[in-house]
Amino acid sequence: MGCFQHNTEKKYSRFEAKIHDLREQMMNSNMSSGTLRANRTFYVRALFDYDKTADCGLLSQALGFNFGEVLHVTDCSDEEWWTARRLGQQGQLEELGYIPSKHRVERKEWSRMKQYVVLCHVNVALCLSM
Repeated sequence: MGCFQHNTEKKYSRFEAKIHDLREQMMNSNMSSGTLRANRTFYVRALFDYDKTADCGLLSQALGFNFGEVLHVTDCSDEEWWTARRLGQQGQLEELGYIPSKHRVERKEWSRMKQYVVLCHVNVALCLSM
């Protein structure tokens, strides 16, 4: 249990650090009134792997990506899904598809972490009752 908890806490700390970095980038970027405009395009570097087959969203039109890949976001008007193209090794734009928005990723991660916390509390309660 200790090793599992330590690894999960470590992953959560990395996730929190990534979110902090994203917030800093957003605050320092040249945004009008603190929000992204739908007609604005920008580049992002993936901070995690995204397997489109593991998400119950827009499977057929989703764009999977790996940590470190650069994506060119061309439409961020939807709260859940952004339209983006992968940037190839030589700088060429590749496949077009939908990627999960920052809001969607944060919401799913928050939900996952809440489930983990509940599971930990149940395990602790079971251990104490023995």
